[in-house]
Amino acid sequence: MNKKSYKKATNVIEKTFKKITEWFGNKKLQAEGKNTTIVMKKVLLLLLFLLALQSVCYYFLIRNSRDISIPESKFLFKKKSWVAVLVAKDKGGDKKHAQAIARSLNIIDTKYIDPNKNSLNPFLTGNIIISVGSPALKFLKNNLTNLSNSCVYWGAHQLMDSDKVILTEIAPFIDVIALPAGIIEGNNNFFRNFENIKLINTIAVPTIKLTNKELSEAYNSLHSQYKKINLNKKYILVSLPGDAPDFNSNWKKFNKESTENLFALIQYLWNQNNYDAVLIENGPRTGKLLGFDHTYKTNIYDSIDHISKYFLSMLSKNNIPYQFYPFAFNVDSDGNRVASVSAHKALIYVMIKTNSTFIIPGESTSQTGEIPRYIKPPLAVVFSPSSQNDAHKFSMKKSYDLGLLCIWDGIKVVCPNNVTRDDSLLDTNKVVVELSSCLNSINSHS
Repeated sequence: MNKKSYKKATNVIEKTFKKITEWFGNKKLQAEGKNTTIVMKKVLLLLLFLLALQSVCYYFLIRNSRDISIPESKFLFKKKSWVAVLVAKDKGGDKKHAQAIARSLNIIDTKYIDPNKNSLNPFLTGNIIISVGSPALKFLKNNLTNLSNSCVYWGAHQLMDSDKVILTEIAPFIDVIALPAGIIEGNNNFFRNFENIKLINTIAVPTIKLTNKELSEAYNSLHSQYKKINLNKKYILVSLPGDAPDFNSNWKKFNKESTENLFALIQYLWNQNNYDAVLIENGPRTGKLLGFDHTYKTNIYDSIDHISKYFLSMLSKNNIPYQFYPFAFNVDSDGNRVASVSAHKALIYVMIKTNSTFIIPGESTSQTGEIPRYIKPPLAVVFSPSSQNDAHKFSMKKSYDLGLLCIWDGIKVVCPNNVTRDDSLLDTNKVVVELSSCLNSINSHS
């Protein structure tokens, strides 16, 4: 039994259940002189039979696909027309990934669920379930019986060994998977087993494109401790790389030598064009391997890691003016994170309004996909840090080949011959096309 057969069977069961409950609620039973107690027992026995029948359908669905443990059966009521989004709130890139797809589907009723806070949700429903990241995959495993009548999507920046284990178990319930092409290419043997899943090779990852209003609001509401940015000047904007894991979950460091190479890029651009200053942000992974956690209580500039300080010192020594906007987690008196502070959206607004150059950190799959949605070469330049893994490099090269960004080769900035303006190449659009097709198929069988 495949997923469509299971859906058809459960739809029949639901309709039968509805008719029985309507009939059982008819008060004419007593008026017709029937024995209500006997009728009640018969109806309850029939309902138990229907639930057992559904469990049998469920058993054959998964037995023919994967040898997995069968969770406790739950009766599947008819789904509402809305989207469920499973994404961890503390994962910025994953949130942008999920939000981009949810927005582009243009379905008003959307519910967000944090898988780190809800391990089991029997009321998880939706025509489409968008899940992003490893925590969301674990959540799906705990809620399998809610997935049969939905179009289920899963995507991520990386594919960990633990993800593979869960994907193997719950493959019959997944309809669409999107991963960077480099990850899929490096796991060809693994994905050969997923014949019934639509596998999408993305350049980077789907990422949200904010409206001008949203970007303007971010610029106008910069954290009070951040310095305001003059929109009448021209800038080099830099998003400092961070430490990042490889395929085996081994972390690679953004080291001092790589920082010096990034500064060489700044010098190259500074000498080539008439810039007024450099605007810098860092992220939660900058300095991570040395234990820096980017937390602050009063002054956000207390939250500056060693690698960011080293980069800023090189700018100062060479008399290059700059403004620094550190990422930070605000913590309460007990040390609990209560909010994060970032200038990223405001810097994107500045980048657009001032026609400035943005240096993309090459180990950030989300930014590799995000920045080309706003600007094109020669303004979009990607830098390869020491923390890049093979999948990051593949996404960077693919983006260059498609004319989405320029590359720093260590000596000069190399831009593509043909700059693309075709948004259909972007990852979000690819995913939305497949999910729309999946949704149409679900509706045609309901």
